[in-house]
Amino acid sequence: MQKLTIVINGSGGVGKDTLCGMAAGHFRVRNVSSITPVKQIASTCGWNGEKTDRARRFLSDLKNLLVAYNDYPNRCALEEYRSFLASDDEILFVHIREPEEIRKFVDGTGGEAVTLLVRGGKRFCKRRGGYGNDADDRVEQYHYDYVFYNDRPLDQTDAVFFRFLKKMIREQARRQKDDANPAQPASANGSGADSLSSGLDLSEDAQPLSLHDDAGESGTGQ
Repeated sequence: MQKLTIVINGSGGVGKDTLCGMAAGHFRVRNVSSITPVKQIASTCGWNGEKTDRARRFLSDLKNLLVAYNDYPNRCALEEYRSFLASDDEILFVHIREPEEIRKFVDGTGGEAVTLLVRGGKRFCKRRGGYGNDADDRVEQYHYDYVFYNDRPLDQTDAVFFRFLKKMIREQARRQKDDANPAQPASANGSGADSLSSGLDLSEDAQPLSLHDDAGESGTGQ
């Protein structure tokens, strides 16, 4: 199977880890985060795993300091990526929050990683006033390749997200084939690579039947 590296992002509580867990039921999945090495350092400073606004801001500020000092979080994420390539895992999820850090990681993979924004949809209340930390408050300030609306009942989400990932895998395989044969038409509609990087919107409000049907799937920009 084609390996797939996904930078996954979304505001706190939209279900990113739940979706990664569902994916692990269908693929060999590796799930890592650029905040993990930051949490390891934070724990030596007294952080005990709480997810309060104060703790989120502490982790965000600490990560910014580590990025400015020696880019430690991104270096750790790229080490995980190289390890993934040498393994038999099929999908690598990399949780990165800040737009500039997402771009840095994607560039570090030579453009092989794709980006996915998870939005909460109707099942999640939109938080007013932000979170008060740089990481959460700037989640939407990036042009993602794909958008997934996690707004269905859990007993339906697994199958929908599985089809979503299969779609991503097919598109990335086609993109790599096109890159290897640049003289050939990139796609049947002549739109080239742009059609492969356009966001795939699977919200309930965005023509769900045609988008969930392989014969009629289409992409809409983020």
